[in-house]
Amino acid sequence: MRRGWFIRLTGSAAQAVMAALCVFNFVMAEYFECLLDGDSCDDNVSMMAGFYARSVSVTCLVMVAVSWRKYHGAMVDYHERTELIESYSAPATTAAVSANSLYVDHSTFSGVVLCTCMGLIVPVNSFRLYRFVLDDRPAAVILYFVLMYSQNLYVCLYETHFVKLFYALYIRYTDLNREMEAIGERIEDGRCARDEPQPGRNRWIPYEGDDEQQPHHLYYSSATGQPLVDAVERLRIRHRLIREAMDSLKSAFAVPIGLSLCNLCVMALFDVYYHLKNSGYQPAGDLAKVYIFLWIAQYTFRFFVITMTVDFTVKQGLRSKETITDVSRYCLDISTKEELQIFSNQIFSTAIEFTMCDLFTLNARLFTSAVGVCITYLVILLQFKVDVDNVY
Repeated sequence: MRRGWFIRLTGSAAQAVMAALCVFNFVMAEYFECLLDGDSCDDNVSMMAGFYARSVSVTCLVMVAVSWRKYHGAMVDYHERTELIESYSAPATTAAVSANSLYVDHSTFSGVVLCTCMGLIVPVNSFRLYRFVLDDRPAAVILYFVLMYSQNLYVCLYETHFVKLFYALYIRYTDLNREMEAIGERIEDGRCARDEPQPGRNRWIPYEGDDEQQPHHLYYSSATGQPLVDAVERLRIRHRLIREAMDSLKSAFAVPIGLSLCNLCVMALFDVYYHLKNSGYQPAGDLAKVYIFLWIAQYTFRFFVITMTVDFTVKQGLRSKETITDVSRYCLDISTKEELQIFSNQIFSTAIEFTMCDLFTLNARLFTSAVGVCITYLVILLQFKVDVDNVY
């Protein structure tokens, strides 16, 4: 109990420190940019360069505030739903599906995303700070970039955590759809299993007993004896719980992730802008090209992973409608067909999507739209005739 209290206190203190650093960098951005430009304090340079740093600070500050206010409650709801999902999963079918999983393991996926982000962020930023030291940049400028990179790292970790939670829902949607597809296949060849049941195979077999109280086409599992209508009902409940788990993430992640995606566009836009401007005034060395390549790779990877993870998850949720239709074609059990119809109606009446305060929806099209917007504003920025200092 004391350990949990200490961890919560430490986390709150760390969030408070990060929030204070975000406010400090936001307020002092113009002063630091003046030092970086050699005390020239050109209005255009200070305005645009300060916008870059303040974008990072605002995004980080909002993440800290939302995580402090909303994160705990959202995670409680999320974990409650995921535990209920596991309780409604049939052990036999879950084990069979997991044995031939088509997706990457949850921990493996999270580890790859985290390691890739750290590999793209930490080395290039550390080496850039080292170059600042070698070039005898003012200590205040080095502190300014250290704080900005720390905030960017915090934002990246928050994004990675969001991707990890969403990928867990993708796995559950995928398992559910594969179980639904297996039901259709097992109904289709159920007669063979009824005549000559194969050991270790679980098929849905039509009931043909003499009991007048049983419907003629009541399907049941050859392995567990579970009625098919009960299995479909459990799948319907699991699908609803996954949707609710997805909705529970919106309160803690919708605004921060939306700002983070905008911030990634801003950072990519200004990094390319400064690189092109520096190249115009003096030849860009090989080191500058490495910097810009790694930065753009970092922003692109983070944006791509967020949007595509959510997009694949949503598509798996919507794919259940097609699977239900296919199963209903093979099923002759009236009670099961009614349950499938209820399942289908619930999906059709629910918006399965992840929106940022209803302003825009996370999907694959958002990635291409962001690229187009960045190119448009880059062309506009290049119209400004501004001298910039080579910070590479």
